[in-house]
Amino acid sequence: MLPGQALDGLLLAFSPSGESLAIASADGRVRTYDAGNGRLQVSMGGPSKPSKASPADARSGADKFTSLAWIGSKKGKSFLWTGVVLGTEAGDVLHYSTQLGELKWRCPGAIEGGVSSLVYSATDGGSILAAGASGELVTVAIKDGSVSNRVRVGKHAVTCLAVSADSQHALCGGSSLSVWDLESSTSQAKLTGHPTPSSVAAFSPSGEFAVSASSSEKEVCVWSTAGGAKKSKKAQPAVATLSMEDPAVQLDTFATPDRTSDGASVSGAAAFHLVAVSESGEAYVWVCTPLEDGDVGTQLLARVRCGKGPIKG
Repeated sequence: MLPGQALDGLLLAFSPSGESLAIASADGRVRTYDAGNGRLQVSMGGPSKPSKASPADARSGADKFTSLAWIGSKKGKSFLWTGVVLGTEAGDVLHYSTQLGELKWRCPGAIEGGVSSLVYSATDGGSILAAGASGELVTVAIKDGSVSNRVRVGKHAVTCLAVSADSQHALCGGSSLSVWDLESSTSQAKLTGHPTPSSVAAFSPSGEFAVSASSSEKEVCVWSTAGGAKKSKKAQPAVATLSMEDPAVQLDTFATPDRTSDGASVSGAAAFHLVAVSESGEAYVWVCTPLEDGDVGTQLLARVRCGKGPIKG
């Protein structure tokens, strides 16, 4: 199952803290569970219990959810994951508060043709980046669900979306990938190499690299984004291609010390670990080390089974 993506009408996503699991089902209900003991925390939505939080929710039938993401807010020095947002087949974006147990707002028709991807951005008091069939990247304010920005990022549908850790850049995937500066709403780089539309993508923790994969390709591509600091009009190829036995359905990255095997510093860019989960239930872990010429060195550290069935090869 793809976290945050639909499979047989079911979506799921862990909160970034790892404390809660959100599940959205085909009946239009959203439930969160304690990830430690599996207990139900809150159940929201559904066609039989429309929320009174917004007149826009006075509808018949269940929403057909297509994407799911957690959102949060600061409370003093702490950061709490306080709700979930969902995209629908109709193009709406919904915000459910896991603290209040109700729908806070609905942004109708945010993406014409349907929402494919949602990510949380911490800038401007918190916002949602949504993309989908229209080829647009839409910014929705968490406070009230209003659309604060809309920019066309491609001629074709956006099939996956990622935001950098500093919330300054977005990675929009489709027939090609592009890096966008969120403050200026301008394209910073075009990344080409996937013969079919990409299905999952992520930034490295530093934002200086990006990774992506397609559901029809047995590989993960690593791209240099230069942190989005310098705009490039030329299409940029991948700096590394990592082979897998089956296509990747989920990607993630996390920071690792900026050191080579002998302990020497390699560059100003930060090394990182890349995790890819395949459709057959295998997890691959690589360490990616930036090189002085802008390329990246990669080493496969582990390959483990995390689902049912034998490991191929």
